[in-house]
Amino acid sequence: MKNIHFHVTPILLLLAVNINNTFSQVTVKTIKTGIVTSFSADCYYSVSGSNITESGVCWGIKPSPAISNFHLAGQGNSAQMSVLLNSLQANTKYYIRAYAKSGSEVIYGNEINFTTKPQKSNSNGNVKPKSESKETPAPKG
Repeated sequence: MKNIHFHVTPILLLLAVNINNTFSQVTVKTIKTGIVTSFSADCYYSVSGSNITESGVCWGIKPSPAISNFHLAGQGNSAQMSVLLNSLQANTKYYIRAYAKSGSEVIYGNEINFTTKPQKSNSNGNVKPKSESKETPAPKG
């Protein structure tokens, strides 16, 4: 009677290559932040690949933010997309990374961080309205 041996390793290897090819078709990159204020920040990212149903930026005050935290879908072309994060806390470090949804999978880009500006206040501790926050030059003459 002959012994029959099944070679599972090559089959698993082929499955792993197929799975990796699916993920390698989508590329997500967190590019940079733009204007950062006390309460908002522009965030830029890029995505490429097939079957992308949504892309955007997720953020939080701890590293490795995920879409289960705060996230916002972006606008623009795939070469450079952007989102405007609002309602942030002043003088706070945030971690962001771009994401893309492809089928049932979420692919994340690299992580970057930024710190919002401190909130301006006047001498008695009250927050200055935006219209008063700019200094007016003294008249010449």
